[in-house]
This record gives sequence, structure tokens and C-alpha cells, in this order.
Amino acid sequence: MEVFAQTIVSGLLLGAVLGLIAVGLTLIFGVVDIVNFAHGEFLMVGMYIAFFAWRLWGVDPLFSIPLAALGVGILGVISYLTFVRHAMRGTLLSQIFVTFGLLIFLRGLAQALFSSNFRGVQGSILGDVGLSVGGVSVPGPQLAAAVGSLIATSAIGWFVWRTRMGKALMATSQDREAAAMLGINPHRMFALAWFIGGIATGVAAALIVSYQPVHPNSGIAYGLPAFMIVALGGFGSIGGALAAAFLVGLIENIAGFYLPTEYKELWIFVLFLIVVIARPQGLLGRR
Repeated sequence: MEVFAQTIVSGLLLGAVLGLIAVGLTLIFGVVDIVNFAHGEFLMVGMYIAFFAWRLWGVDPLFSIPLAALGVGILGVISYLTFVRHAMRGTLLSQIFVTFGLLIFLRGLAQALFSSNFRGVQGSILGDVGLSVGGVSVPGPQLAAAVGSLIATSAIGWFVWRTRMGKALMATSQDREAAAMLGINPHRMFALAWFIGGIATGVAAALIVSYQPVHPNSGIAYGLPAFMIVALGGFGSIGGALAAAFLVGLIENIAGFYLPTEYKELWIFVLFLIVVIARPQGLLGRR
């Protein structure tokens, strides 16, 4: 029973982090109507920023969150202004190629600059801290990552739903032509969506690197589940992304414990197929 409880808790902790990553992805899609296939690589860039902040200046990843968030947010804006904005004038296929090309470029650049070596933070301030309740152990870095992710997700939700700028974002996502008639600059909102999506990913990156090493392929482990989560929750739905993230986190941990490692991802795809067939718009998506 304790082992099962440990698996559930670990799944919820993972789900919180995946939720923040997926919220950044679904926000970009909801406003700009483009899937950022390089989202996992944005996470990888943020992890490198936090790692080198520790390596060069001794800054713990928890304190380098603003730096990683700002760095990835700026990367998002540059990506939009340099590549995506022009691709939006073309076909859907050209838009896919642009973000997929960005994925290949960022991964190749990381490989060229940092090699394929795994680089991890040693001596994080929460490295020896943990919580144990009823036989369930929660390492400090993972707990901090989950709590930090929930705080960041809540902050993004508050911004989107409660602020004037956030409401302008939502108006643009629902009808960009009508929003433009009301004086809202769609391209400014598109850039803002990429900036906020990058910030969310950068926060998650700094939290993750406190307990997981970074390498050029780090984005795959989180990027692929994020796409599944966004599809499950409903493209453009922040609440749906968070709910689906917890579901995916639980399934991945439970399946990973009771099944061989190579099969644990299978059940996520099974769930995805069930949802696509039964509810194509996602768990909380709109028809």
C-alpha cells in the first residue's frame, strides 16, 4: 500500500511540472493557432541557462528561475518575430516545417556547443531536504518543482483571466479579426503569447534542472508528453492542460511501476486514442 501511495504522489508531482510545460504550449496554440514543435527544446535551453548560472556564478536553480524564464521568454519572442510571423502567411505545412526546423536547429546548436554530455547541478540547497509522511517520501527538489509549477500555472491563469492584457489575449484567440476591430494589435498579442509560453517553460526548466541533468535531448522527455497533454486537455484550454497533466503523470508512474519500462508510455497513447475517439475536442476543450 505504501508503494502504491508513493507511486501516486510521484505521479502528482510529475503532473504538476508537466502541467506548467503544457500550459505554455497550449497558450501559444490557443492564441497564435500554431503548434510549437520546438517547445521541448525551449525547455532544454532554459535548463542550460539555469545550469550555467549555477556553474559560472554559483546561483542555485531556484534562484535562477527569473533568468531562465526571461531567457526562454525572449527566445519565444525572437522565434515568433524572426520565423513564425512570416510562416503564418503560408500554408499549415510551412508553419509545421518552421517550428520543426527550429527544433532541429536548437538541438543541433546545443550538441555543437555543449556536446552530448549530461550536466547536472551538484549541491542544490534542497538536495538533502525531503518530506516523509506515512512511509511516503518526497524529495525536496521534486516537491519544490511541483509547488513552484502550480504557483506559476496559477499566476498565468490569473494573468490570462483577470488582467486587461490577458483578456485581450483571449479575445485574440477567439476572433482575431473582431479583436483587431476593437483596437487590439493581433501581432502584439501573438508575440506576448510566445513570451508567456516561454516564461512558463523557463520556470519549469529551472525547477527540473535542480534534480535532473541537462543534455541536448532533454526536451524529448518532457516535450512529447506535453503535446499529448495539450491534445488530451483540448488545444487552447489551460484548465484542460492542467487536468490532463495530472492524469498523464499518474498513468506514467503507475504504469512504470507495474509494467516494464519500455511499455509505460504505451498507456498514455492508449488514453490519447480513447479521448480522441470519444471526445475529439479534448477533456475540457470546446467543440
